[in-house]
Amino acid sequence: YLYSSVPFLQFMKEGNVIIMFLLSLAAGLQVLTRVRAFVILSIIAGSAIAVTGELQFVWIGFALQLFSQVAECSRVVLGEVILSGKGLKLDPLSYTMFMAPTSLVVLAVAFVHSWDPNIPRAFLE
Repeated sequence: YLYSSVPFLQFMKEGNVIIMFLLSLAAGLQVLTRVRAFVILSIIAGSAIAVTGELQFVWIGFALQLFSQVAECSRVVLGEVILSGKGLKLDPLSYTMFMAPTSLVVLAVAFVHSWDPNIPRAFLE
């Protein structure tokens, strides 16, 4: 919300369908057909038309949102691969126990780099 408007971010989130499908293709979970390719191209075209109308376009906001979307979709596809039984197979509880510390490390690094000493004071106000 610091770099991009809420409607712009919502339009970008529509791209998660495409990112998820492409990552699933790369992982061998999906198969590309002509109909699916047409649907994906239609979504890309619609998203591109929506993004070109953004009055306050900021590249850093776009890049941060895109990185966030790719990371989230990668997490979901990784979970699908692990839970589906191809290669390493885990039950949902074991998968959560595997992902929670990994997520904690990533979030802790981001927390350390973005910490502002004024946060506790602002929270108390």
